[in-house]
Amino acid sequence: MVSSEILPAHEPGRPDDVASVPDDVTSVPDDVTSVIETTIGALVHLCLAVACLVAMFIALFGTVDVVSTYLFGRPVPLARELPKELLVLVIFMAMPTAMRNDRNVAVDLFIEFTSSAVRTASRVFVLTLCGALFGFLTWQSWFAALDSWSVHETVPAAVRIPIYPIKTLMCVALAVTTIECMRLLVATVLPRAVPVVQPDGEG
Repeated sequence: MVSSEILPAHEPGRPDDVASVPDDVTSVPDDVTSVIETTIGALVHLCLAVACLVAMFIALFGTVDVVSTYLFGRPVPLARELPKELLVLVIFMAMPTAMRNDRNVAVDLFIEFTSSAVRTASRVFVLTLCGALFGFLTWQSWFAALDSWSVHETVPAAVRIPIYPIKTLMCVALAVTTIECMRLLVATVLPRAVPVVQPDGEG
């Protein structure tokens, strides 16, 4: 049976009252947080894309060198020097994604038996330490990149390949890792201010 009772037009707690609130009162903080989250996420994924491309290049470069050496007796120049320099990019460019998806090496032998407060305090301590460490490395790598650009540093090999772009990209990767550490720290201390990001591959 359908009730014929008529509800008041402005009953407290009804969805009509929520919809009547001006958009700029509730949507601005969410919009700002969403923009920050989207920007950091885009930087993290960009670093991962660069790491994948560099890793693919190293694999193809090594394959060409092996084929050229054993079939034609002519090794490819920089077959040893260039992959060694590029391997740094693979490691550091993948670091922001490892940090974002919480894929760092962790020993949970004792921490899993502690209370949630202790685990939260431990996570805050670790993220603060990681942020400070990566921030220091970013600062140092910035000056190293500037010095490399100033002298146009190259790979010490028969074929001179510029090395300063590699150092610049490494500085960028460290900076993105530092930013991601700070985002995770804020999300841990203020969980309502930063939305939880699901790791890749998880629902």
